[in-house]
Amino acid sequence: PGMNVEVTFGVGQIPGAVLSGHKQGLRATIQQHVVVTRWVRAPHRGAPKYPRFAALRDCHWRVVRALLKAVNTPDVPFGAVNMSYTNFLQREATPDVLFRYFSPAAHVELVKQAARLHKYEVSWQDSDAVDLRLRLERVVFQIGDEKKEGYNLTTIAGKAASSLDEARDNLDRVHGQLNEFFDVLISDDAKKDWGY
Repeated sequence: PGMNVEVTFGVGQIPGAVLSGHKQGLRATIQQHVVVTRWVRAPHRGAPKYPRFAALRDCHWRVVRALLKAVNTPDVPFGAVNMSYTNFLQREATPDVLFRYFSPAAHVELVKQAARLHKYEVSWQDSDAVDLRLRLERVVFQIGDEKKEGYNLTTIAGKAASSLDEARDNLDRVHGQLNEFFDVLISDDAKKDWGY
């Protein structure tokens, strides 16, 4: 409801549907084997603010229910549910970003000697079988006439699921894990700077 639907058939791409135009800036993409719901901060003034997890979750399951209804099936096999947050840290590409913004739990002593930090990535599975990943990657991009340099900080969590009900439960679990992970991951300085 309240979203525009565009079916895409790009050359060399899998056909799919893109649902956009949601008043909160949400966008859903349906392709073979995946349904993605996302919100991306728009660079202009007056753009919708982050609508919070509940809005993303509810939009996602509305799209999944509509898809199941369209293909006339009550359930489909699921492989996993994943969730990620990406934030841009505008900083010079030096290793101090790791030591200033992250708690000692994320520090790697070898990086202290580096002249430039390009990418830092770790991935593991916790005792609840939730896969977690932290990625800090140097990026340079253009906004209008201005070049911005910094890092994309991405936190990712995922958990296997074999049914719609399990996928729903696991998405909530994964979101909770990401919140706990982020709280432990970032330093007190970062919490002050980011108003966390």
